[in-house]
Amino acid sequence: MISEQAVKNSILAFEHGDYLKNLGFKKSLGEEFKWETFGKDGILDPNFDVGVTKWVQEGSRLEDTHRVKFGPARQDRALLKHFHDPLLDWGFAGLDTILIFPEEGQSSVLWAMDDNNDWSWQKVREYYYNALTFSDPDIRDTNFAKTFRGVGQLIHLIQDVSQPAHVRNDPHPFDALRWRNGFETWAINNADKVDFFMQNPVFPPDSLLASGRGFPTPITELFDTKQFAVHGNPPDESNDAGLAEYTNVNFFSEDRIFSSYPWPSIDPSNATKVSEKPIRRFQSTITRSYYKKTCNTCGETNGGSGYLLAAESITEKYIRGSGTQTEIVTLLDDKVYEDYAKLLFPRAVGYSTALINYFFRGEMEVTVADDGSTILKNTSNEDMKNGEFKLCYDTIAGTRSCNSLSVDSLLKGASRTFQFQKGLEYKMAVYKGDLGGEVGAVIGKFIGTPEPDTGNNPCAGISGFNLVAASRLLFFEKNIIDCDTEITGDIPRGINIEVIDGADLIINGTMEGTLIAGFTRIGNSPPDLRKKSNVTLKGDVIGIGVFGGGFEIRINGNLTAPDSDFINSRVSVTGNMTFRNLEIERDILKYSVITVDGDATGVDVFGVDLSIFGSSGKVDSIFGGRLSLGSETNFTTESISSVISRGGNNITAKNASDLELNSNPFLRTNGDLSVERFGDDNDILGVEGNIITLTSFGSSGVYATTGASSEIRGLYSGNLNWFRGAAGGLTIASAHTNTNTDGVTGIVTITNSNVDTDPTLPPPPP
Repeated sequence: MISEQAVKNSILAFEHGDYLKNLGFKKSLGEEFKWETFGKDGILDPNFDVGVTKWVQEGSRLEDTHRVKFGPARQDRALLKHFHDPLLDWGFAGLDTILIFPEEGQSSVLWAMDDNNDWSWQKVREYYYNALTFSDPDIRDTNFAKTFRGVGQLIHLIQDVSQPAHVRNDPHPFDALRWRNGFETWAINNADKVDFFMQNPVFPPDSLLASGRGFPTPITELFDTKQFAVHGNPPDESNDAGLAEYTNVNFFSEDRIFSSYPWPSIDPSNATKVSEKPIRRFQSTITRSYYKKTCNTCGETNGGSGYLLAAESITEKYIRGSGTQTEIVTLLDDKVYEDYAKLLFPRAVGYSTALINYFFRGEMEVTVADDGSTILKNTSNEDMKNGEFKLCYDTIAGTRSCNSLSVDSLLKGASRTFQFQKGLEYKMAVYKGDLGGEVGAVIGKFIGTPEPDTGNNPCAGISGFNLVAASRLLFFEKNIIDCDTEITGDIPRGINIEVIDGADLIINGTMEGTLIAGFTRIGNSPPDLRKKSNVTLKGDVIGIGVFGGGFEIRINGNLTAPDSDFINSRVSVTGNMTFRNLEIERDILKYSVITVDGDATGVDVFGVDLSIFGSSGKVDSIFGGRLSLGSETNFTTESISSVISRGGNNITAKNASDLELNSNPFLRTNGDLSVERFGDDNDILGVEGNIITLTSFGSSGVYATTGASSEIRGLYSGNLNWFRGAAGGLTIASAHTNTNTDGVTGIVTITNSNVDTDPTLPPPPP
């Protein structure tokens, strides 16, 4: 997910410069390359070509899939080389710990530069050079695939040093295997939040890579500038530091909260002790003490508002309560992880993007005359020197040959004329040599204009009015877009657009037609789930429907879509959203994710994860999905059969049943809750406002409430009904059940002789 966001924010993306046009790519990030040996890794079917973004994603994933054999007989695996402690000399900065046996690994900075690493910076540069110059077109394709996979493997190393455990010599095997709730497990379980945090990347300054300090290549500065180790003070918020340094001095890891590291600190001069309710805990009436970083001169300050560094152990609270003095015991919980994620994930994206941009930063203009005289202009921001300049031409069969001349020095902005053989149709110009502070940089430049696609594919700077009008009822005619496209102007009603083959589409206006964006299908065959299309609409969408599968759509306005059918898709709306039916196909296992920054209203939601961050929402029925509300959002619905999490101010529903459909039979809210009918075997958990449940069936329970009052009318047919922690009292009417009111601090009124309040009932689940 981080890698995908990094590519989208890089100069490779259509909306950020489309650097890949320099290489003659017709489909930008959708350009596909086939590596015949790809299948032996067991990742994808080698019979399919794979686009640029997917290759980067696969590379990032493959860097972390090596199996480690622990103990003296283990193989030397890359997984052990994903750690870097910026306080130590690089030769000793890798993993050095004892699990079952002593385990050691090379620093990730050195691993990224190691000639024994098939995916080192130097090796990936070699793949890129071969992709531009090799004779055989299939081998060129293979090397393009290896180039983008290699870039993915390198940015994986950048992403790892945004994880505190990877910069504090903390192997965290149980978190990596999801056997305990550490930072990585929290991120997997809270993918929607992580995705939201990544939408605003934090980039390092350009000066970091141009500093000249990095060796053997400036990208080492993205990891570690050695400032912290030399000066002993934590880097500030200016970002003029390596990501490993930033992470090490500002965040704890699970098993190295203090250890030998001087920063961060919970000393009173650096952090203030605050009390808050922990999130995702059953006993939410128990407040927990946290240490909030408030120092404005000791590194990250979160814009001056601070952030949670650690929580105080509840065990210590009980020990202190008995009068026993003990050393402060701290831990990391979900609330701390969320504060960490808000700061770390944007930098993981930003620094990964910076590495991609640096790899492909070279620019040159090449003009070839009929007599072979060639003008090379260095349009990069850095000087060229000690290099080689090649012009390459292809046969009809695609076989490439290159002629070369040396370039001793060419300053940025300067031009030079070279004489090459005349009478040849040159297709590719290539420079390899020093570029600024990097030795062995590579620049490719396609000569001429890429051949346009043919057919009914509007793929180059078209106006919305150039599209073909379609039937309003039937899609006999629709505009098929299978390459990256930017459309100027509005899309009027009657225009239908279908985006396929992983193409990216930008519409710079309002759309009133139908948008169909999805997977590639051939006849009735299953869709190719790897070829996802992304759509950005910069105006409002007023459509007769929005349909599609496996795509990401970003709407920078309001969305009004009477019928919308999403399949395994991700939709973000910065304005308001109005719909009639919002659903996914029943045979797709993974939900669609819809995020609305404004208000959302509609009739039905089926199988969709819907997040609303405006002031209000109203949906008649919600089935089989999950609803998340912002902290200031009120919500009204007729029927809920989903989990409500994160909490809104007030929630009103006539029916709340079958919450177990999402394997989480709980209902939560930070505000008031009013439910007319509550289903069997379901629990209300963590209500911080008032509760009014008019009718509740079965063995339901209510836990950990803190409102001024709570009223339950009708608890029928159950065996156990718990009600804990109501601060302002409790009223239960017509309760035919066993009831325990442990923890209620206000007045308890029960108006039914059949109620058994036996205090010996077993406690509720923890």
